[in-house]
Amino acid sequence: MAYADNWLDQRRWEDYQADTPVAARSDAVRDAAAFWAKKVKSGAYIPPTGISAEVAACMIQGGLVQEQDLLRAGLRI
Repeated sequence: MAYADNWLDQRRWEDYQADTPVAARSDAVRDAAAFWAKKVKSGAYIPPTGISAEVAACMIQGGLVQEQDLLRAGLRI
């Protein structure tokens, strides 16, 4: 187990791969991604807190939208 002191001593952060794709945790996340992608593409209103980071990542990785689409919709990613 890596506690804070041995995590630092063993340089464990170097084992972390930041480029690892984020996988959707459940069908609910994928369903939400499909729902919100339609709203983003149609230009419908999206509340600022309507799309979580996990759903946004799922939308982008699934090819449903691009980062520019989310930014255009007023979402910060």
